[in-house]
Amino acid sequence: MKQLIIIVLFFCCITGISVGGNYHGSPHPEFLNPTSKDGNRYSYVISTTSEAILISSIPEGSHIWVFNPSGQNIYNKVAKESFVTVPIRSKGVFIIRIKSSKEIYTTKVIVK
Repeated sequence: MKQLIIIVLFFCCITGISVGGNYHGSPHPEFLNPTSKDGNRYSYVISTTSEAILISSIPEGSHIWVFNPSGQNIYNKVAKESFVTVPIRSKGVFIIRIKSSKEIYTTKVIVK
């Protein structure tokens, strides 16, 4: 747990995000700062609460898919804004796929 806190604080220092913010009712979101295979950082910021997956810094027009722990597609839309909230009904491992004009990014997030 201490390692996770250190990583989140380090991420917040690098990106300038405030740790004290309230993300849709959850004071403890899990942040991801994805990197590509060549070591470059993607611009996406993904956080989770017990009720939603929050994805920000998405280029408008990007296609977003989210798959639940059973493998069912629970979200399939084109981003009209740079911030997307995906409501979820259960906990577990979710797969997120984002396809922009420049890249395809796939990751998994754990919702506790």
